Amino acid sequence: MKSYPLLTVKKKGSTETQNFDFPDWDASTIPFPVRVIYESDTDELLKQAMEYAKQGAVVLWIENTVDEAQAVYQTISIDKSLFESGLLHSRFTYHDRFENEEYWVDKLSKNGKNRNGCFLVSTQVCEQSLDIDADVLYTKLCPTDMLLQRIGRLWRHRENDSQRPISAPKVHIIGVKSEFLSQAETISAYNIENFQKKWGNSAFVYEPYYLCKTAELWSNLDKVKLPEDMRSLIEQTYDKTDGKYAGLLQIVESNKKSLAMKAEMSININNLFSDKGTSRSFNDSFLGFSDDALTRNITTKDQKVCLLQKEGKTILGELVGYFKGSNRAKMKENILLASINLPQKSVDKLENYIKEPDEKGGIVGDKYMKSLMMCRKGKFWVIANPRGDGEMKGMKFKYNKKTGWIHG
Repeated sequence: MKSYPLLTVKKKGSTETQNFDFPDWDASTIPFPVRVIYESDTDELLKQAMEYAKQGAVVLWIENTVDEAQAVYQTISIDKSLFESGLLHSRFTYHDRFENEEYWVDKLSKNGKNRNGCFLVSTQVCEQSLDIDADVLYTKLCPTDMLLQRIGRLWRHRENDSQRPISAPKVHIIGVKSEFLSQAETISAYNIENFQKKWGNSAFVYEPYYLCKTAELWSNLDKVKLPEDMRSLIEQTYDKTDGKYAGLLQIVESNKKSLAMKAEMSININNLFSDKGTSRSFNDSFLGFSDDALTRNITTKDQKVCLLQKEGKTILGELVGYFKGSNRAKMKENILLASINLPQKSVDKLENYIKEPDEKGGIVGDKYMKSLMMCRKGKFWVIANPRGDGEMKGMKFKYNKKTGWIHG
């Protein structure tokens, strides 16, 4: 067995790397192998997952996009009497996201409260920063290292074993049909759109090359041992010497520069909210504006928008905009708590209602932020426009605390 983890070090100014093993590292781990089931029928798996929740299991279902996570949540929450359901993703205001995550961590962490019979739908936000312990996991295909992070939410705490209605941990990987994988050998930069059409939204979020490598590897597994198998699985996924999927590998190499630029931009935006002295503390993962800056495909673009209910006040009713004697740290906190990540397509549709900062910093006070006026319509917040119907160019928008921002 190869030791895990492996520490790789490169000295400043040098091109050579040096590896350090940790052969005697004592990691907490699941005491027996995780059963791996690789399937492609989402509808049948959703019915199966709901049955697990009805039987008292904690089900965690992870999607790669917010839209797909919202669709799954809306499907399972039709009959709320069967089991409790919840939704986590990055398109909530930071205030609502913080409350949602705090609730589910309290419920599903070590010695969680009343954890029986629930179904939590999430995106990548649960991969690392949340202490959630599930009985069974359903996840869309993603690169191996992220897949292992998701499996880390499975049977996480031994203290909860007596409450589990199933005898062993299971991960259901929702992948693609086998013929799609064989066809990927002929894909190049010139016909990548055909690949993405067959592989779905995940092929826009993650590099298609690593999706193929992961699918090939995991579709031939029936179990994994953690952490014993982790290093081998990661190395097989990121080994570029086997000559497979050469066309997709060329795309990876061409994307490296733009991906690095995206990561640097993410760091710059994060620094806006690093001021000490705010009245509320947030951990680094919560403040991260781009949770997957180095792992997501560069084609995935988001804009950071502060939601306002009227000039000078956020959707949460807090003041924004700088004036003489104002508390700058408090203003930044108010902006942060009322901000959401909007996909570029939504921003483009809302171009007449998105406000850019002015020369003095604008009503949100920071050059990296945009703002969007909202108004109440029933239990939803919608775009403030003359008609008040929240529709622009044939696309509808709304926001609430249960589902977050929805467009389409």
